Amino acid sequence: MANRPQSAAYARLALFNHSLVGSRLVLPRGSTPEGRKTIMGEVDTAPEVAAKVIEDLTALEVDPDKCERLYKAALVQSNSGVTYRMLAKVLSTGKVDLVHYGCDLDADGKPTTKWKIRRILEQAPERFDKELEAIKKGVADDGEVVQGAWVHDMTGLPDVAAQGKSLDEWSRNMTAEVRKKPN
Repeated sequence: MANRPQSAAYARLALFNHSLVGSRLVLPRGSTPEGRKTIMGEVDTAPEVAAKVIEDLTALEVDPDKCERLYKAALVQSNSGVTYRMLAKVLSTGKVDLVHYGCDLDADGKPTTKWKIRRILEQAPERFDKELEAIKKGVADDGEVVQGAWVHDMTGLPDVAAQGKSLDEWSRNMTAEVRKKPN
C-alpha cells in the first residue's frame, strides 16, 4: 500500500510523467493552457483584450470647431510612374500639419498602397513648399526624373466641406491627367 498513489490526480500525473506516448499537456477538464474556463471542453478563441485600432498615419482629420482648415495638397509624379502625395491643414495657431507619402492611386485619385509616410506637425506654412522641394529632390536622388508636380491651394474656399469636395475633384482630375501622360 505504500506504493499506491494518494489520489486520482496524483495517479494521472504519475502516468503522464512515466508514459512514453504522453507528449501532450494534460489539463483539468474544462480549462485551457491559459487557465480560462470553457463550456463542454471547447476552446475559447475570443481575445482577452480588445484589438487595438491601427491609426492611419496618412489621415489628416480637420476639425472646423477648432478652427482647422485644409491648406494645400500636392502631387508629384516621377518618370517611372511613382506618385507622391502631400496634404496640409492649418491649425488655429496658424501653423500647419503636413503628411506626405509615396502611393499608388486608383482611378478616383484615392491612394491604395502607401509607403515612406512622413508626418510633420505644427510648422510654419512655408514648410509646405520646402517639403515639396524635398520630395522632388528625393525623386532625383532615387535616379528618377520628376515628370510633374502640381499644387492645389484650398485657402480661398469658404468652408471645410467645400475644401473636401474641391480636393476630391482635384485628385480625380490630376490622376486622370497623370495617367494620360506618357512615361
